[in-house]
Amino acid sequence: MLVAEEVNGMEVTLDYFGMLELLTNHYGDGSVYLSNGTSSQLFDLAKEYGYVNDEGFLTREGRQLVTQHRQR
Repeated sequence: MLVAEEVNGMEVTLDYFGMLELLTNHYGDGSVYLSNGTSSQLFDLAKEYGYVNDEGFLTREGRQLVTQHRQR
């Protein structure tokens, strides 16, 4: 599913499932890692949206997004 939103005055198309895949790739301590084929731009976008902090760890918002998806 693609979601178009405006970020910093620019329209960005967010790959929702790609974002979920990125956020579910994390270690037990919450640090997110890029699996093969995952775009670093998606990682940067996750930071922009507040799903990952500057140190590369899941934020509360990131954990909530993953949890909501798993409950469906």
